Amino acid sequence: SANNTTLTNVVNSAAVSGVSNVGGIVGSATNTTVEDAINTGAIEGRVNTGGNGGINVGGLVGRCTEGTIEDCTMNGKMSFGTGFKISDDINVGGIAAYNSNSIGVIKNSTLNGSIDWQGSVTDSKRLCLGGIVGRIAGRVEYCTVAADGENIVINILGETTSAYRTNIGGIVGLVNEGAAVDNCTNNGYISSKMQRNDDAARWEYIGGVVGVNNGTVSNSENTANIATRSAVKYMSVGGVVGFGELESGIIDGCKNSGTLSAGTSGVSPYGGRYVRGWRTALH
Repeated sequence: SANNTTLTNVVNSAAVSGVSNVGGIVGSATNTTVEDAINTGAIEGRVNTGGNGGINVGGLVGRCTEGTIEDCTMNGKMSFGTGFKISDDINVGGIAAYNSNSIGVIKNSTLNGSIDWQGSVTDSKRLCLGGIVGRIAGRVEYCTVAADGENIVINILGETTSAYRTNIGGIVGLVNEGAAVDNCTNNGYISSKMQRNDDAARWEYIGGVVGVNNGTVSNSENTANIATRSAVKYMSVGGVVGFGELESGIIDGCKNSGTLSAGTSGVSPYGGRYVRGWRTALH
């Protein structure tokens, strides 16, 4: 962990794995600046055998409280084990997993690698997965998810994912009330194919920029295609934002040029789906 410090020009090329706060540069950062850092090593989130609490897995930083992440790059691959049984949230991001404070800022950072989840999850409240950050309470600005040909940046496949609610965004999975995403671009193809064994896996929200927006998304763009064939009870897919839980959520000056497709995988009574492509500002 890092507290009340600055980490500059740090490069990691080694593989990193863990079960709680996991990051290629640092697992947990409080009131800390991480700048000009690069991770090329593989990141693996492993099964939390204890089953208590949540897990934060980031390409560079696991959980950041206050502080700034700036001019950072993730070139490695993120992957996850199977059999997660976690009683709280799972946050996954290409740069950071969870920005948990309203004054925290992540800016000018890029994901060139991939996020590949092919595991199963049971009992989790939420799975928040984003190309830059899984979940934010602060700001994300001028960040980019790049794509190289057919590179699948966010790929959720495999066995049952029984998170009660799954939020997937090209830039951010979940934007808290009062948080903001500004001037960001997602170029990374998003593919989801989740199975479910019970009634726990109810919602899947996917957005080209943000999965669920309760704050502000402005001046941002999605150019990538989104394809989901998940067997969940409720599904909402958007070119910019997948879903907004609060009326206070704002989308301003955003556009989508990607293609959206949604269907069901396997035999399931919960194949309902709602697809929408937001190309212009809503507010």
